[in-house]
Amino acid sequence: MIELSALRKVYPSPDGDVVALDGIDLTVERGTVHGVVGRSGAGKSTLIRCLTGLERPTSGTVTVDGVTISALPEARLRAARRRTGMVFQHVNLLDSRTIAANVAYPLEVAGVPRRQRAARVAELLDVVGLGDRAGAHPAQLSGGQKQRVGIARALATEPSVLLCDEPTSALDGETTREVLGLVRDLRDRLGITVVIITHEPAVVREVCDAVTLLQHGRVVQSGALADVVTQVGSPLSRALVPVPDLPPGARRALVEAVYSTRAVATSAAFAAVASLGDDVEVTSATVEPLAGERVGRLIVDAPRDRVEEVVARLRAAGLEPLAAPTSEEEVA
Repeated sequence: MIELSALRKVYPSPDGDVVALDGIDLTVERGTVHGVVGRSGAGKSTLIRCLTGLERPTSGTVTVDGVTISALPEARLRAARRRTGMVFQHVNLLDSRTIAANVAYPLEVAGVPRRQRAARVAELLDVVGLGDRAGAHPAQLSGGQKQRVGIARALATEPSVLLCDEPTSALDGETTREVLGLVRDLRDRLGITVVIITHEPAVVREVCDAVTLLQHGRVVQSGALADVVTQVGSPLSRALVPVPDLPPGARRALVEAVYSTRAVATSAAFAAVASLGDDVEVTSATVEPLAGERVGRLIVDAPRDRVEEVVARLRAAGLEPLAAPTSEEEVA
């Protein structure tokens, strides 16, 4: 559905070129919700501007729904953009317009007749649960309601792709879950492909099927959530299934392990550690909801001369273990 190949974006500067994207290869499968995460300056904003055609890549290609938009002339690019809906962090509604008029705006720009616009707007407001607020103005809505209007507006031209740029960063936890639930429902109902730019691992856990980590304009890790989480010791695995801080005290050797509760019960994971004897113990643990299931992560403290035995026992019990994990890395 979305294919980025050797994508590179360089901004000239008097102090030297700034490389925002440095050879990005990425595939987003049709009908999935794909998260793109990374710290500030990682290249997330540039990536989304290249996906919308607002930035031309220095080299490489951007293909969306079979169309290589990075090679389109401006006139055809404007038409192609209608196949991509955009949801913004701050929504950017027009305060002087009603909710219905805000949703209708892209249809007006596209030249859709008034009667068709009205029918489409009514349909979309019902879809996002705001059918009774068509005549309200943005100032009369909560933050979550405004974001629902933004989603309805982004869907107005029946796009095949929905791009969401930090769509929940200004919302509280409960409203965030409601908005992400709506995004997931829309994907299921419409078959639309969704890309979410975010710095929040919780957003990825809540709604995404796959995730990509950017650092310094490069892809560091990418894949389906179940796959990246089992890459034990990787930055995405730790960000998506974090454990509490280790308690103070002397360390011998640490073994890190993750498991899906669908395959291994948490009690069985702890029993596997307990079976190793009193000198092996779980020092930190958590279970997190992830991609429709629950995933656990353990940190096990063991004598250095028993590390290989601990790893083998945990693996035999169905966990994915890694001896001597490296230091934590920041995703956001």
